[in-house]
Amino acid sequence: MTAQTRPSSPGAHTRPFIAFNPNAHDAAGWSAGTHVYDFDGVLSDDVEEQVYRIEHIANEDAILRKLREQLHIRCEGLPNPYQRHLLFQEIQLRRHIPIKPGPALEWARKTQRDGRIFILTARSGYAAIARMHEFIQKYKLNPIEIFHVGRVEKSAQLKLLSAELQDGPIFFYEDNINHLKAAYRQLGTSIVPILIDHTPKANQAKARALLDSAFSSQWGIDEHTASTESDNRRAVQGA
Repeated sequence: MTAQTRPSSPGAHTRPFIAFNPNAHDAAGWSAGTHVYDFDGVLSDDVEEQVYRIEHIANEDAILRKLREQLHIRCEGLPNPYQRHLLFQEIQLRRHIPIKPGPALEWARKTQRDGRIFILTARSGYAAIARMHEFIQKYKLNPIEIFHVGRVEKSAQLKLLSAELQDGPIFFYEDNINHLKAAYRQLGTSIVPILIDHTPKANQAKARALLDSAFSSQWGIDEHTASTESDNRRAVQGA
């Protein structure tokens, strides 16, 4: 890590992360390193991730069943929060609703100029990925790779990158402390785990309003239009 202050990773008796502080990171010369960013809550606003984490929705089984039928997405059998996420993302894609920027976006733009960036995200549904790529293009991010690892630990992918890129530690930006802990257990001083902190309870209210808006917009959808849009897009994806 040329011309950089080598970061001191958290020790065994401290918190397993460093608080996100772009001014301090810049002063330490970290921007020229290798940076791995989570997407939701890091590069983008946290509110869409909170849609997945809403604790209770009355009559959700019936709501999800109706939306699956209308949108022609056969996600039955998956956990309700994940079905909710998939259907919400599909609706937002069709409505052309953009994803809002998050706290680490400008720092990521700087680190891609000075160093190299990767994105490691749990977004793996078709619509969620499509919307994320629109966001990446809009904000002119240029990651070396994007890893979509839905509903599994991220540490395995980080371990692979660490073995391949041995010119310094990997700066890993994440808003889920469990992912940071798992990464630090696996990689130790090969990684610098950086926590993006949020206020989930406040964002849950926004998430519920966003979800209500998306789902209520869907009730009048034309069945033929829904089927045609879904089938055509997936045919293009498979071509």
